[in-house]
Amino acid sequence: MNDAGRSRAGVHCGVLACMLVGFAALHTDPYFYDRHVTVSVENGAVVLRGFVFSDWGLRDAIRIAKRAAGDTPVVDNLWIKLGGGR
Repeated sequence: MNDAGRSRAGVHCGVLACMLVGFAALHTDPYFYDRHVTVSVENGAVVLRGFVFSDWGLRDAIRIAKRAAGDTPVVDNLWIKLGGGR
């Protein structure tokens, strides 16, 4: 690690931590089906990608991610797959 808090690969340690916290929050929620949702961090924001099966699933994903991310912005790149099932 250098003085700027970055690894030699140039990835900030906070990025990985933020991504893991977001993923863990979605994965451990007993009411949210996270199999089709990925979490990444881009330009300092948590990004959700994939699909959910209802508008409630979309709301839950955003709510869970925002709660886990704290002050970090959350970007919603999710879409709703109607008529889907687990």
